[in-house]
Amino acid sequence: FFFVYPMAGLRLLCVTLILSTLVAVRSQTCATDGSDYSYTETVSGDTRTLVTTFCPNHPYKNINPNYPIKTSTTYTVPAYPKYDTSNTADLTSQGGIVGVLFNGAMLFSPYGGPNYGSVTGYSNSATAAEGDTFDLCGCHASSTTSSSYHCHVPPDCLLQQLNNTAGSHSPQVGWAADGFPVYGPLGPNGIQMFTCTTLGQTYGTDVCTNDEGGYLAELSSVDNFKFRYYTLGTENGGLSCSNPRGSLPNSSFYPNTPTMYYGCCPSGVSCSGSFLSTCGSSAVDGYTASYTPSSSIKYASGLPLNCDACWASGESGTTPSSCSTSSSSPSPSSSPGSRSPSPSSSPTSSQSPGLSDTELEAYQTSKYGMTSFGLDSVPNMGSTERQTLVNAITATETISQSNTTRVYVDIASSSSLSVAAASSGTAVTITDFGTGATKAVVENRAASNAMLSSLGLSNADSLAPSTIIQVMRLDSSGNSISSSQVTLTIPSDGATTMTVYTYNSSSTTGTDITTEGGSVTLSGSDFVVVLPHTSVAS
Repeated sequence: FFFVYPMAGLRLLCVTLILSTLVAVRSQTCATDGSDYSYTETVSGDTRTLVTTFCPNHPYKNINPNYPIKTSTTYTVPAYPKYDTSNTADLTSQGGIVGVLFNGAMLFSPYGGPNYGSVTGYSNSATAAEGDTFDLCGCHASSTTSSSYHCHVPPDCLLQQLNNTAGSHSPQVGWAADGFPVYGPLGPNGIQMFTCTTLGQTYGTDVCTNDEGGYLAELSSVDNFKFRYYTLGTENGGLSCSNPRGSLPNSSFYPNTPTMYYGCCPSGVSCSGSFLSTCGSSAVDGYTASYTPSSSIKYASGLPLNCDACWASGESGTTPSSCSTSSSSPSPSSSPGSRSPSPSSSPTSSQSPGLSDTELEAYQTSKYGMTSFGLDSVPNMGSTERQTLVNAITATETISQSNTTRVYVDIASSSSLSVAAASSGTAVTITDFGTGATKAVVENRAASNAMLSSLGLSNADSLAPSTIIQVMRLDSSGNSISSSQVTLTIPSDGATTMTVYTYNSSSTTGTDITTEGGSVTLSGSDFVVVLPHTSVAS
């Protein structure tokens, strides 16, 4: 046939080859049920070897034209990382993989590609330009022919699976190409990490990162490294069914992933990150005397399938059948800072009265829809989680953490509540929680300019430093109360000014209060009070 009709035969051959190529490419697409996920980690000599398929262990959603591709890949990083300020790696124009996450995804820098240019700030970062294509777990793909599923922001589903808990340091989520660990958004004692520049603080003295998202300090309770990176920003709790991801970290959290690596490639190590500089004479050990590479392996054989994530909103639309017989709780090796999730510690209706600090902290975890500063997450709390919360609150319980106090109120036993500013001690009183509310969660926290800006307040500069008071009210079924009003009263101390902001999922409005001893009524299930620390004459 080919020789009789050469052109027709050639066209048929070309069509056959094209179709075969398409079939081959599509056959490499990551399974939508997570079954293609694979991750192993080993250390030999000076090299840490990560082998993965780059297919996630959680649901994904193809919002842009691309999709995750399965390719078994070996990625090597230094097992003994070196810190070298004279041989850094600039990532502001670095596309592609700059690290590997435990969920099988790649870590990308904030660079969004040549269309946006070298990243100079939030406005031309991948988060700002492409955030509307981040899926429910905070990631997306950028190719249809090669592995590319990656994250530019805190990896939501991974953080949830690893038990990212308010009041505690975030778990490690993966490895940077220079061999240093990468963590979630919370630093020592659960402090929300920002750059020191954003907070107006001093790097090396205060708990904040450098301008590139790195933090130089020895944290013996966390790891045995001297340096590490953070993924900066808010996260959605890992149980969200929203596609795209929904609320994204705003400009105050830039950069969401590192823009520079301070590690280098040591002599004798074959580093997969070809963009790394070779270590020079100024390089110093990036680990403490207690460090051993083997003990730093968290998940030698990877993680179990993340069955708690919202598979119904993934590409498959259904929860994998294997989830009925498996647990999504990983079992990391025993090492500094490693925490194995403990589902049994979650509060249940059988607990009464009184709650331990650990149980109180559990309310604030992403699983229950509230982080230590989780206003965007509160409206997404599901009815089951709200009911669990209601069942567990049997009295007025208080837990204090760094710059934060949370009070869990059984309204039947406490019809009013005095809430003091986290730093100044000035108090407002909730004199009426409103009709229908039976339980409440009240949080007050010393707020920086960045936190105020994250609420969308245009006058954040004039309000900082302040205390932010957040109130969430629930009925007996765990439903959010939004139809009745709550009353706040201001003390008659001759030195108080206050601004009240009503928060909901789409807007923030403010009401100034300057009358001492006066009160204000607020509607809505969730609201915040901004109480400036600066005193004014009466």
